[in-house]
Amino acid sequence: KSIPINIKDLILRDKALEITITPVRDHSGQQRGAAIILHDITSEKSLEKLRQEFTAMMVHELRAPLTAVRWSSEALLKSLQGAQAQLEAAKLKDSITNIDLSAINMLEMVNDLLDVAKIEAGKFDLNLQEYDLTAIVHDEIETFKAQAENKHLPINFITPGPIKVKCDKVRIGQVLTNLLSNAIKYTDSGQVDVQISQRDAIVIVDIKDSGLGVSREDLAVLFSKFKQLKTFDRSRKGTGLGLVVSKGIIDAHGGKIWANSPGENLGSTFSFSLPV
Repeated sequence: KSIPINIKDLILRDKALEITITPVRDHSGQQRGAAIILHDITSEKSLEKLRQEFTAMMVHELRAPLTAVRWSSEALLKSLQGAQAQLEAAKLKDSITNIDLSAINMLEMVNDLLDVAKIEAGKFDLNLQEYDLTAIVHDEIETFKAQAENKHLPINFITPGPIKVKCDKVRIGQVLTNLLSNAIKYTDSGQVDVQISQRDAIVIVDIKDSGLGVSREDLAVLFSKFKQLKTFDRSRKGTGLGLVVSKGIIDAHGGKIWANSPGENLGSTFSFSLPV
């Protein structure tokens, strides 16, 4: 044929290929052969699949709170439109509470998505000032004590004392919120240990739990946006975006974030470092 031929999405064993066949002509215009170009598009196809899976996950996670809002709203409207002279206070409170909690969950997911978009676009700004990191960690632990007590989980805090760091207090608080929330969510018995240590010009925060743990396979992709972990119990709601955002925040501070776990059901330790 006289025009190039393009063949897309050709699967050869475990590779996805795009093939372009272009006629080769001599000086008189006569076709003498063809040039065949093979383009390996396996990575592009894999990324496309991951994006589709990520989109499906987000739709699923948003559907649950939206459904709760709808059901609670409908129950509230039916009660208001009914013949009852007075609405039962307990039912009214339950409906409004469900709506409020669902709205909070959706807002958190949307905020995480916006933060991820800012990180990827390089527009993640920090308000850097000098703070006592020990005080920031202590305050965050206090906000989670009631939640931990409901599961009979003590939170132990070990620190050498005040440590001054230049950081964005709100963003570091966001990281601690994500890590402490996960530690409590995925731990049913035992305890949560939070420790601050300083090594030369670096301060390290470790948050250790005795919960579900993380498999070796999942440890490698914990902070990836498009990866859904196999270890975590899916009945315990979460998108995993909090870890992606946490990594972006710590990276922006010039620090590092990582995780260790002996294996599934053996607990895990999430750590991050900041320059002093």
